[in-house]
Amino acid sequence: VVAPDEIATIYGANLANSTGAGTPPLTTALAGASVTVTDITGVSRLAPLYYASPGQINFVVPTGSASGPATLSAGGKSLAISVTPVSPNLFPVGQIVAVHPDGTQTIGDTDAPITFGSDSLYLVLYATGIRNRSSLGGVTCTIGNNLSLPVTYAGAQSQFPGLDQVVAPLPASLQGAEIGRAHV
Repeated sequence: VVAPDEIATIYGANLANSTGAGTPPLTTALAGASVTVTDITGVSRLAPLYYASPGQINFVVPTGSASGPATLSAGGKSLAISVTPVSPNLFPVGQIVAVHPDGTQTIGDTDAPITFGSDSLYLVLYATGIRNRSSLGGVTCTIGNNLSLPVTYAGAQSQFPGLDQVVAPLPASLQGAEIGRAHV
């Protein structure tokens, strides 16, 4: 199951002629490989590619792919997939952004003890497949087993196609804690 504008990966054999990596703006052909998504309406779209090798392709599901059964084609092979508006996947590394009283910011690691001082702290998580959410209220952020944080942003991250981010302010009660991993 994938969502439009989501970063996805396929594995197989003979998917590309060699190995290549793309940087934004992404192209739809890389190392002799391409990926096509044909949606339920019969529209075929080429996917932008981040990485291609004989055994793996990382791509962005094309914008505008209609929800429902679809076919993914790559390396002369086809695979039945399902397109849905939202298919969240969380990347394992997040950040803590400290906004200082003067407006400047510093970025910290989620594995370090949290120190507030006079700063406002925000947990920033990176994900894919969430930008087409129906409402911000449909996105939750939980730390540990029981601390729910309000989400103030959940949508596209502007630098990389398919990359989304989730932002949640951290409460002062987390002073000295280490977040480690969070779940969206």
